[in-house]
Amino acid sequence: EVVRDLFRSESQPEQSYSERQLYEAALDRLSREIAVVQHVTETEAVKEIESNLAKSPRRGAAKADADAGADATSDDADEGDEGDDSVSADEAA
Repeated sequence: EVVRDLFRSESQPEQSYSERQLYEAALDRLSREIAVVQHVTETEAVKEIESNLAKSPRRGAAKADADAGADATSDDADEGDEGDDSVSADEAA
């Protein structure tokens, strides 16, 4: 989450010094873990992480999509509840 939240693409504004330090430390830790699991070098792991972050949608857009998906899911759940009530009524009859 830290790496994702502090990642800045080339088109985004510069980070503060402290943000950059946090990002570098988190990226270093994550890349070491990925390198061990995938049996690659840390440099290759960093490249993979940053390429995936660059491809991912902006956080604001992703959050809006997630909120829209949650609304649709709750609407579907409401419709499903109505169907369950009618089945229960049929069974009771």
